[in-house]
Amino acid sequence: MGTLRNYIRIIGDGPDEDQWERQYLMAKSDAKIMLLSNTHKAYDDDELATRLLGLNKFNQTQG
Repeated sequence: MGTLRNYIRIIGDGPDEDQWERQYLMAKSDAKIMLLSNTHKAYDDDELATRLLGLNKFNQTQG
């Protein structure tokens, strides 16, 4: 499962693997910072998946 999640992230999340995090999880002001490594550690595949699932569940309860 981890290999599949990694493949999907490489294909869909762009070459720097930070587009989904910027678009869906970060504050808009933080998303504009180009050097993310200076502000926080990047999420690994498991953490990103967990956070995106949590956001999806939150949005479903709000809709």
